[in-house]
Amino acid sequence: MKQIILVIQPNGQTTATAEGFEGSVCRAATAFLSQVLGPFLVEELTPAFYEQATTSPVEQADQL
Repeated sequence: MKQIILVIQPNGQTTATAEGFEGSVCRAATAFLSQVLGPFLVEELTPAFYEQATTSPVEQADQL
């Protein structure tokens, strides 16, 4: 399941975690947050970022 978890601490510091995304798709999914909250100060990439995004055979057929 793909989800974005946003934690806002009492001091205003925010942390966003994108789970269930493969490859750089997570950056596109969280881009709206930097527009709303301001630029990211720190970015920590998970091992999933370095995986290639995969598509199912049905999704591949739809792209033809």
